[in-house]
Amino acid sequence: DRLQCLLSGHPKFVFNKGRRGWGKEALERYAPEYANTFRLHWLAVKREHMIWRCDNEMDIHQLLTAAMDPQEFARFSQVWQENGLDHNWLPLPVHPWQWQEKIATDFIADFGEGRMVSLGEFGDQWLAQQSLRTLTNASRRGGLDIKLPLTIYNTSCYRGIPGRYIAAGPLASRWLQQV
Repeated sequence: DRLQCLLSGHPKFVFNKGRRGWGKEALERYAPEYANTFRLHWLAVKREHMIWRCDNEMDIHQLLTAAMDPQEFARFSQVWQENGLDHNWLPLPVHPWQWQEKIATDFIADFGEGRMVSLGEFGDQWLAQQSLRTLTNASRRGGLDIKLPLTIYNTSCYRGIPGRYIAAGPLASRWLQQV
């Protein structure tokens, strides 16, 4: 997994990755060339304000335990309960840079009006791949990768994940595994 960060670029795109939006500190902390690992920041979002899809073979509990060892999951569950959260809320992992630089400020009304709750950093350590927004679980080999939106300019565009693709993601991933 750590060798992936040594690739000189995206295998299908040979030009430089601009990565505009990150300064020196963010590059050192999150760019794959530095091979630093980090934890994800977790939010709780009211279910009716979020697009959520999962395939039939994996549920939310399995996804959470794939991202956290038992001790971290217990700590996460405790914070979840302390915040009075229930089945009407969904956990949302976010890149720590995205949390700090975009979500905490751009969604301030959602936090203030109680539609979103910041839970803090939890779980396994993650290592960025060349795309920056795809992360490999560095704590557990063979674990699931996660793809998160990042509002930086990378390889000629901003790298979000449009809602229309979220619904198709689990089905497409399952199909690719079977190919």
